[in-house]
Formats: sequence, structure tokens, C-alpha cells
Amino acid sequence: MAQACAEAGAKALIILDANQQLGEDAVASLHALTGDTVPVAFYNVDVRDENAINESINALVKAYGVPDVLINSAGIAE
Repeated sequence: MAQACAEAGAKALIILDANQQLGEDAVASLHALTGDTVPVAFYNVDVRDENAINESINALVKAYGVPDVLINSAGIAE
């Protein structure tokens, strides 16, 4: 989904995930795709923890401003 957003012209991409390695890999992949022209960041957060989500959202709003689009897709797909 993040790749599709980048290809569609997203101005910045922020990924929140509990899996540090997957998040870092996604950021690296998106940086390679966009040539570092689109800011991409990763926040390690357990999406089952409401307080952790609130803290991360507050931090990303402070860093990037209020998001125009938020895509929630927590889950496992194989």
C-alpha cells in the first residue's frame, strides 16, 4: 500500500508497525523506489496498545503535520 501511495504522488510516508525489522526493510525499499525524494519514516509501535499509538501519532504530527490520509491495515497476509 505504501508503494502504491508513493507511485501515486504521496508527499511523505509514515509506517507504524510492531515489527522493527519489517518496518526498517519497508523504509529502505521505499527510499530505493522514490530515490529519497519522498520523506519516509518508521515508528515502532504495537498497534494493539492505544497509548503507544497516541504517542506515535503525536510525534509524527509534530514532525510532519496532520496527515491527509491514514490507511489502517494491521493484520497478517500470506
